[in-house]
Order: sequence, then C-alpha cells, then structure tokens
Amino acid sequence: MPLIMDLRNPAMRPRHWAQLKTEMNKQFDENSKEFTLERIVQLGFEQYADLVHEISGAASKELAIEHTLDNMERSWQNNELDMIPFKEKNTYKIRSAEDVFQALEDNQVQLSTMKASRFVKPFELLVDRWERLLSHIMETVEQLLHVQRQYLYLETIFLGEDIRKQLPKESSAFDTINQDWQSITAFLYETRNTRACATKPGELINCETTKREKLPFTIHSELFWSLSELLNTNDVLSQVQYEVVYSGIVLSF
Repeated sequence: MPLIMDLRNPAMRPRHWAQLKTEMNKQFDENSKEFTLERIVQLGFEQYADLVHEISGAASKELAIEHTLDNMERSWQNNELDMIPFKEKNTYKIRSAEDVFQALEDNQVQLSTMKASRFVKPFELLVDRWERLLSHIMETVEQLLHVQRQYLYLETIFLGEDIRKQLPKESSAFDTINQDWQSITAFLYETRNTRACATKPGELINCETTKREKLPFTIHSELFWSLSELLNTNDVLSQVQYEVVYSGIVLSF
C-alpha cells in the first residue's frame, strides 16, 4: 500500500511529521504503539495520501543531502596534508596539495548543487558554514604553498657562504624566518589533518600587499614582511637568476 510505505519511509524526520500534522490539522504520536493501521484509518490518512507522498518524497531528497554532508564531514576528518621532512632536523615541507585541492573542488561542486536544490532549506546554515570552511582551507593552503616557494628560494640562496658574507643583515633576517618556518611546518607535520591545520586561530598577511586578511591560520606578519623585503628590495638578490628544482617540479622566481 503506497500510503503505508510513505509513512514508513525512514527518511521521515520530526520536522516532516510536524508538517504533516499541521497540514492535516490532526494530532497523533507516530512513535506510539497505538499508531497502528487501524489508527491511521481512523485519522483519515487516505484522504491525505497525496500530501503524505509529497512530504515523504521531499524527506528522501533531503536525506540524500544529509548523507552528502555526513560524507563530507567524514572525508575532512581523514584528509591530511602530504608533509615530508626537509633537510634540517625539525624542518618539513608540503610535498603535494593535489589531493586537498581535488577534495575542495569536488565538495564545492556538491555544495553548489545542494544550494540549487529546493530541498536544501533544512541545511542552509550548515551548507553556508561548509562553504566558508572550504574557502578558508583553500586560501590557507594556497598561502602556505606561496610562502613555501619563497622560503625554498631564499633557503637555497642563503646556504651559500659568499652571499651570507655579502649580506650579513639579510642573512640574519633569513635565520629568523627559518626559525619561524620551522615552527610552522613542525605544527603542520605533527597535526597533519588539513582542517585542523587550516582552522588554527589566527590570521594571514598577504605577503605581496601586506594586506591583513582574516584567515584561520597563524603565520607571523614579520615572516611575510621579511620574505617580501628579502625578495623585493635587495639589489643583489634581484640580480640572482635562479631556478629551484625540487621533487621533479621546477619553481621559477
């Protein structure tokens, strides 16, 4: 019997039963042992078969969204940054963020599809929170990779004793940067979980414009500013033509 199948739909949530009671203008306890076939007939459910079918169908559509959001939650509980040791003890680098960006892209498409659905209403706040979270994760990982590229470039240059002798002030500044970056990458390596890394309270400073951006990861503004200063203002470094080849990837500066 279609009516009974609709009423027994496991996707039906309290909000759907509340809607049904309001539309029917009847009160009943769907969880009671007394909610039997006889009681259903007494309440005249057959007169509202189309309404029950519509609400039950909507419940199934909403359940699909609920499952997608649950899967998204489980996915980010297990998503990790691909970190590897780098040269010195307690220094690490992001080897690849390809899986992170692929997960971000897939989930953002899923969220866009949800927002276009008329069945998203019960999950609107959660979908909005996920959109903001994924945006934060993407911006944070992109910024980390950007700083890492700058760091790898400068680290290669300041390994040379000649450069350190020519630029003692800048070498000292880089040593400070090196300590900061070691601390940051050690945190990333120990934490690993991408969401946990990206939602560490703090803010990022855009190293190109020094514009303060509210992002959920702390990298000291001094680190960004020092990197920019060393990369952009020194005549000797600006004349260095360099390519860093690492892990099969050519990083040009």
